[in-house]
This record gives sequence, C-alpha cells and structure tokens, in this order.
Amino acid sequence: MRSLIAVFAVFLLAAGQGSVRIGSDAAIIKLSPPEMITSLEGGTIDGAVMWEPWAALAVQRGMAECVTNSSEIWRGHPCCVIAAREDWSENNDDVLTGFVAAHIAATDWINRALNSNDSRLYDYAEQLTGLNRSVVEPALKNLKFDYEIDRQGIEEMGEELMKLELFEPQRWHDSGYGSVGNYISSVIRDDYVKSVTETKAKEVPFWQSLCSPALCPPQTAGKKTTVRIGYIRGILDHLPLFVAVGEGFLDRAGISPVLQAFDNGPRVMVEGFKMDIVDVAYLGIVPALLYGINANDGDLALDLISAVNSEGSSLLVRRGVREVKTLATPGPGTVQYFLALKVIDEPRQGNRYKVTGGLLV
Repeated sequence: MRSLIAVFAVFLLAAGQGSVRIGSDAAIIKLSPPEMITSLEGGTIDGAVMWEPWAALAVQRGMAECVTNSSEIWRGHPCCVIAAREDWSENNDDVLTGFVAAHIAATDWINRALNSNDSRLYDYAEQLTGLNRSVVEPALKNLKFDYEIDRQGIEEMGEELMKLELFEPQRWHDSGYGSVGNYISSVIRDDYVKSVTETKAKEVPFWQSLCSPALCPPQTAGKKTTVRIGYIRGILDHLPLFVAVGEGFLDRAGISPVLQAFDNGPRVMVEGFKMDIVDVAYLGIVPALLYGINANDGDLALDLISAVNSEGSSLLVRRGVREVKTLATPGPGTVQYFLALKVIDEPRQGNRYKVTGGLLV
C-alpha cells in the first residue's frame, strides 16, 4: 500500500492551472448524501466527500466536479466490513458460517456480473439506491468488491485514527488493549472466510456445497434461522447484501434475513448493535473501530468477520469552486470523515488537487 504522504506529493506536483486548493482551515460539516446534493446545488457548501452512488449522481447532474476518488487518497484503503455481535456469534457459529458463505457467493456473483454486464446487477443496484442505471453503472466502477480481510490495511487505518486522536483517551485506556495492533487482532475473525474459501476450492460448483455438511451441518439442515441484518441506506457498497437476498444465497444457507437500514455507520453501531436491534451488519471500518472503543460500555464487543469492499468514495467540489472552505461528510466516525481529515491534515500548508471533470475510474 502506498504511503499517504507519497500520494499527496503526486497531487502537489500535478497542481497548476485549473487546480483546487483545500486549505488546512477548511471547515468539515455533517450532511447526509442527499443533503450534500442539495447543498452543492444551492451553493451552500464548497465540496464534499461522498460515497457511491451519490458522487456519480452529483457529477451527472453537473453540479459538481470530481477532484479525486479515494483510491488516489489512499489506494486500496479498507472501506466496508461485516461485523457481528460477539455474544451472538459465539452462540451461532454454524449460522455465521452460512452467512459468510452467502456473502462470498454474492461477491463472486457481482464480480462476474460486472465483467459480463449482467443487467440483473443494475436491477439490484437500483433497488438498493433508488437511482437508475445511468447513475449506478458509472458509480460501480469506483468500487472494488472483495471478502478477504485486509489486516494490514485495517491496522494501518487504526494507527491513522490514533494519530488523529479520534479514539477517546479514557475509553482507550480503559479498553486495556495497549496498542492498535492488539485491538485489531482481538476484533478480526477471518477464520469464517478462510473456512468457506477452503470449501469453495474443493467443491465445484461452489453453491452446490451450501447445504453440504461442510457449510450446513446436520443439526441445522432444513431449518431457517432468522438473522437481523443492518446496512446503510442507499450506499452502493452494500450491494452484496441485496444480491445475497435476491439470488437466494441466504435462503440456501438456511438464513431468513430481516433487514434494517440506518443512515450511517455510527448509527449502525449505536442504534443497531448497542441497542441489540441487529445481529450482523454491513458498515464502514472506521465507525466499527471507533465506536468499538468510544461508545463501548461493555455492550459493543464485535467480531469483524469479512470485508465487503475497498475504496468507493470521491472528493467533489461545486462546479467552478477553486478554494474549498466548507467540506461536507456524512459525519464524524465515518470513512468519509476520516478521508476528509487526511485531505486537510497532510501537509499542514494545504493541498492542491487537479480537477478531472469526472470520476476517476
């Protein structure tokens, strides 16, 4: 993974006529993606760090220019993960194995559909986002779907969060982890992905194995287990969930899903996991890590069981803006807020980015 400083140096060298300055004194404000669209259109904000498909929508409508996508801020950065309540996963090990199997099947299906331009993919994307194919198709090019957990990337992100002083000091001290490395090691459970991918390698076609003893033990065969699944409303990153439901992968894994939408990752943590409304959820790695410390009163012990995607956000400015003084994100504790801080923080003198006029894909 390239260092953040090296990436910023490239942007600084590329600066020149037609560039955008994002000063170190830029104010970060909290808006939902739909509010960002309205505010960009109304001229009340200069820029925004947005997830897909809202970034593609803003560019398509002509109200904003894409300065860069998150792959150029931090190439390959972890984005969304699947987390499970630790106490729930301890009592539902077989169910969680089936859930991860369905997620892997959905991820493989998406990547095949992207290569073959399968129209069903865009149907699922429209169902999730409420936006049409002309928006979701370019937006999907800004995402990389994968289920393998990037331990190194997550630990690096944790170290960056520590440098930015986003962990509450007393909560961090009370956690007893001592180091970011210990924290990451304690929450990552990649054994589910490893177990399923080993089975996948042995059995072809893979999804004939969903009800084999390897993935559907005799005591659960033929039974459906209700699983309460959280996700973020309208975010394209969480497309594998809709595919897993629509293509019947969860059903074939013996799972009856109950879906619960939230506005952002922090709400998944506080309103979903903390209030025991969800068992498993798709959310950003930043809120999973931050709120696992900052909002944990002994009731937010989670296992990170799979990756969902990497990258997938974009830094936009209102068309014609060359000096960013107000920058919107979905709020503190989101991946986009973290990316905004990095844009502003390094180097302290401010950064200059070349406007591309469209999504970098």
